[in-house]
This record gives sequence, structure tokens and C-alpha cells, in this order.
Amino acid sequence: MPVFRGGQLVYVAPPPSAARAHAAAQLRTFDEAVVRLDQPQPYLVGVERRLHDLRCSLISQASATSWYPRLDLRFVGSGLIR
Repeated sequence: MPVFRGGQLVYVAPPPSAARAHAAAQLRTFDEAVVRLDQPQPYLVGVERRLHDLRCSLISQASATSWYPRLDLRFVGSGLIR
């Protein structure tokens, strides 16, 4: 959703209370097994092929021009794996 178009503001964010209410409503749509705090079930998601290819291309370009060591970070289940 664009926020600016042609230098003009085209989207005004809702107030925090409305954003909070929307987030709470969305969380209620998840299965309880996914949102529980004690041993939650993984919630697997996918990425469209074009977005995946773009990500890989950008990482490759950045790795070729950067002297920083490359970290392979990815989310698995509910935690971050290095």
C-alpha cells in the first residue's frame, strides 16, 4: 500500500487503537495451537517465486561488494536459526 505518490501523502495510518483492534482480530483467526506460549506449533509460510529470486539476487550482489562476513539467517518454526 503506497503512503506517498508523486510526493503527496495518499495514505493516513489509522490511530493506534484501531491498529491494535485489527491486530487482535487477526490473532483470533489463528489456531490456538499456533499462538499458545507453551510449545506452539510451527506456522509455515511461503514466499512467491519472484520475491524469492529477488531476495537471492540482492543477497548475491551485496555479498560480492561487501567485506562483511555473510550470515545465513532464516526463521524456522517460531525461532531464528543462525
